[in-house]
Amino acid sequence: MNKRYFLLTVSLTVAFTWIVGCSSIPGFKSTSSAAKPANKGLYSSVPASMRAPVKEATFDLKRSESKLKLATEQVKLAELESERAGLQKKQADLNHTLAQTMVEKAKVAIERKKLEAIDNANLGDKASNIKKIADYKTKELGIESDAVRIKASIATLDLDVKKLNKKINLQARKVNGKRK
Repeated sequence: MNKRYFLLTVSLTVAFTWIVGCSSIPGFKSTSSAAKPANKGLYSSVPASMRAPVKEATFDLKRSESKLKLATEQVKLAELESERAGLQKKQADLNHTLAQTMVEKAKVAIERKKLEAIDNANLGDKASNIKKIADYKTKELGIESDAVRIKASIATLDLDVKKLNKKINLQARKVNGKRK
């Protein structure tokens, strides 16, 4: 009996605490205490001279809804512009990488051409020169292959930016149209 009484007391305390806690939370309303719309039948009986505050509130609501729609469209526009900026950053990074690749290729080409000049002047070991020249040509081709891949990525990003620009222009027209 003592154990049952204890469990009942604890259960009631928890339930009471939960109910009091939920009712004290701002914004937490049960469905029964939510604001109900005014009775239309009764409102139609209100004299026209007393309806001005309601008309003002209705006007304010429509203006607020219009501002909300504009703000929503502006958010969409900002998100698109942010996405475009991200793509442009990737493009800039790829252009930087491409420039580094081209510098590396030029350095390798200089070394290969030096070896070719040495070989053409019949200096050094002929077999060693031929092997080193082949190694440099192979390295150049690898670098050129990397450059081709980078250029393809840049071109793909260009297409993506153009598509986004079209979306941004369309969205900007929506925003400007809603401002009027």
